[in-house]
Amino acid sequence: MLSPYDFAPRVYATSFGSWADVARAYQARARPKAQTDRQISALTQQIVQGTESDLERARRIYLWITSNIRYLGVFSASGGYVPVAAAQVLKDRYGDCKGHATLFEAMLRSVGIESSQVLINTEMSYQWPELPIYGAFDHVITYIPALKMYLDSTSRFVRFGSLHSSLEGKPLLLTASVEVANTGLWTPTNDRTVVQTHLRLLPDGRVVGQSLSLLL
Repeated sequence: MLSPYDFAPRVYATSFGSWADVARAYQARARPKAQTDRQISALTQQIVQGTESDLERARRIYLWITSNIRYLGVFSASGGYVPVAAAQVLKDRYGDCKGHATLFEAMLRSVGIESSQVLINTEMSYQWPELPIYGAFDHVITYIPALKMYLDSTSRFVRFGSLHSSLEGKPLLLTASVEVANTGLWTPTNDRTVVQTHLRLLPDGRVVGQSLSLLL
């Protein structure tokens, strides 16, 4: 069902003059949290060792974060709006969507790849309110301009280069470049995953096997 936010009457109040103001307000608070340090740089260099392209470096970092950083938010005060520092997320080995995007940004930057955090919604809402309100968003993902690629490291079972279905065709706000954009719709060429599953039935009735996801 389409979200009531897209059609139902409601009252909004905001101190933001435009969506650009929303982006700038978030970026001013989030960008300092995405600083790299010696530990982040050393780990990232280890992860990308032997790679020859920004695409492969980004893929390696994405897969490491999805496999090693839990998607978990523990915060108070302004933590619902301001990310935890990248170094803290790495130390804790968990973070909410903002924490994931902040660590991702720091690790990418440590190997010379710039990215932007992206404000987006995961509900069944496909248009923004007339007034620029921060409440129009409930999720943060990553955009890499050089690769023209949106990524969400909190979706650990989504292939690199694709997004979860809840983010398909959604309006979004690029906070670093202060731009309004859209994730676009899925395509069978770019957004598909083939999984090969091999199972073996044992004499005692147990089943063992493994599944391998093929990135096509």
